[in-house]
Amino acid sequence: MKFLKIVLPVALMVPALLVGLSAPAPAAIKNLSDSVAKATAKEKSNLGKLLTDISLAPAVDPATGKNVMVVGSVAKGSVYERTGIKAGDLVVMDDKAEAELKKKVTK
Repeated sequence: MKFLKIVLPVALMVPALLVGLSAPAPAAIKNLSDSVAKATAKEKSNLGKLLTDISLAPAVDPATGKNVMVVGSVAKGSVYERTGIKAGDLVVMDDKAEAELKKKVTK
């Protein structure tokens, strides 16, 4: 009887423990345009620094299959750090902001 008193409660707990070990939900995709909009006028005037304060690589959102970028690193004290973007985050940029950025870069 002692065996059942100990084993049965433990056996009932195992499925509950396994549920707690499931992978965390993927973080929401962040929009870089929101961060850039919060940059100071001085930061916006130095496009080169704004572009080098974050390193990005192409990626695919596992949840949707859409093309996104994954953040490799963020400069300390940058607008990106201040707005909560960190290494490993998935990010996008809205079309209007991306077009404006391309226009400035090609000048």
